[in-house]
Amino acid sequence: MDKKSKLKIGLLIDPSRRLVDWEIKIIYEIIFSNFAEITCVFYDPAARKIQKSFFEKLILGFKNNTIYSSILRKFIEFIENKYSKLTRFDELKIVKNFFLKVEKIQIQSTKKKYDDYFDKKQCDLIKSKNLDILFRRDFRILKGEILNCAKFGVWSFHHGDNDFFRGLPPGFWECYLNENVTGVTLQKLTHNLDAGEIIDKGFYSTKFYWLLNKEFIYEKSVSIFIKNLKLLYGNQRLDAQPSNASRVKIYRSPNFLTLLKYILKKYPLALFNKLFINNFYTRKNKNIWKLHIGKGNIESRKLNDLVKFQPPDGEYWADPFVLTFDNKNFVFFE
Repeated sequence: MDKKSKLKIGLLIDPSRRLVDWEIKIIYEIIFSNFAEITCVFYDPAARKIQKSFFEKLILGFKNNTIYSSILRKFIEFIENKYSKLTRFDELKIVKNFFLKVEKIQIQSTKKKYDDYFDKKQCDLIKSKNLDILFRRDFRILKGEILNCAKFGVWSFHHGDNDFFRGLPPGFWECYLNENVTGVTLQKLTHNLDAGEIIDKGFYSTKFYWLLNKEFIYEKSVSIFIKNLKLLYGNQRLDAQPSNASRVKIYRSPNFLTLLKYILKKYPLALFNKLFINNFYTRKNKNIWKLHIGKGNIESRKLNDLVKFQPPDGEYWADPFVLTFDNKNFVFFE
């Protein structure tokens, strides 16, 4: 049997902008995969955002009556960036070098309110690349023939379960409403906002903080995307399902009052836990499991003779086991 050709992916992304961690990881995983490759990047130079100065943003905020909600949002980001444990992916240099080499193609969209359309000339250019997938990371809501320019369509993430939460911002409303689960939806785009054909969904326990919840579902998006690339490569067909999400309420960015309620919901409880629960109950009164390592029969050894590893505050380690590989011992634990 002939070896299958790798899936050809075109990115709809501005290669000059700052990439976030989960985007870096997806691109990195594709670069080193044996089932897919990024063959070209499409971007619209006219769509690049011009960075506004602090005073320009301040004046704009007063004009749009959003200045107070913007300040509150920055405060939340500062606090939660400082105290949330966020994973970081540091392979940016590899991805930057890749962007220097990959074919970059300028395309220009026609903008209509919230939508981006592409004329026949632009679409024919994209089709000439014989792509299997277009992966959208930039541009606005895509409409028109561009949705049919790749064999398996335009893929995009909605960071939420679109059967319940449509709109923005990712991870906020589930956290604000104390939902047990936050979803991630990988979809093949159609003309309906956040209601494309469903390729796959993931469901994860909602984190206490908004920023941590958002970063967590971003990170999980990587495995969802890569998993479905592998499935498509193996099956050579896309089993996307229609969505009923067009009937679901669209959430908007929270206003000042909503952000204030969020702070009052979350921060006093977090402060109480930090000062009293963690300091008094967890550290002093609760029997936290620790990891002890040593050689020989455990029945003949005293616990104090083993090497002890103390978990960091707020973490619990359990169910360790040893794996020997290449004359080296590895300890795995939860």
